[in-house]
Amino acid sequence: MDHAQYPNSLAQLVKAGHVEHVPQDGYSNGLLIYRWIDDNFLLYSCGADVDDDGGVPTKWGEGKGGGDQGFWPVQDRG
Repeated sequence: MDHAQYPNSLAQLVKAGHVEHVPQDGYSNGLLIYRWIDDNFLLYSCGADVDDDGGVPTKWGEGKGGGDQGFWPVQDRG
């Protein structure tokens, strides 16, 4: 909101002092993944299958069946 646009990376949020560090992905040995798609972004974890499926979502609790755990954009799971 400071710049009226999304950051290019999560590291920019750290540099600006908005967060202390880029969050760790609880499933992989890496960080949460932040990826630009058109004029929006994806923020996700690799999920229980521990590989990057490009942000293709799965439902929480489906285990190692594949897919990523998305945080943004928020998906209607109804």
